[in-house]
Amino acid sequence: SDILKITAKWCEKYKIPTYDENTRKGLLRHIYIRKAFNTGEIMVCLVINGDRIFKSEELISALLKANSNIKTLLLNFNTEDTNVIMGKKEKVLYGKGYIEDILCGKRFRISPLSFYQVNHAQAQRLYEQAAEFAITPDTRVLLDMYCGAGTIGLSMARDAGEVIGIEIIPDAIRCAKENAE
Repeated sequence: SDILKITAKWCEKYKIPTYDENTRKGLLRHIYIRKAFNTGEIMVCLVINGDRIFKSEELISALLKANSNIKTLLLNFNTEDTNVIMGKKEKVLYGKGYIEDILCGKRFRISPLSFYQVNHAQAQRLYEQAAEFAITPDTRVLLDMYCGAGTIGLSMARDAGEVIGIEIIPDAIRCAKENAE
């Protein structure tokens, strides 16, 4: 994609080294791109082995010029000796730090660390099927375990008396609360 090509050229121009898991050296670990199926909004997240990048404003400008659907660009900091892709903290370089999508007729905010199904059409079918099993005339409380951004529970909220989401990732909890509002 253009996003990857532009980022690769920027890395070459400023000699930004890619991360090597064996030596634990290098700055750029991953380029994480998330696109909302219905809204077309795009998130670009650079996962780095450090605390800053050089000439980020030039990268942002080139990416926005190439793709107007990019709504946010973030840095995610992963300096741990791990093969886990994302670190626990990020910094917004451009935009609001999230994108929005529509699933099951509801609008959801999605941040880099919040879970969101990648196969939109199947997610919608899955959630509709889950609602058929979970919601009965006697349903008063629905528990959404490991709720991420809250998409499953909130897609059923109208038919349940109360939805309680359980999640451990603070960024996902924040998105779930915003989505519930």
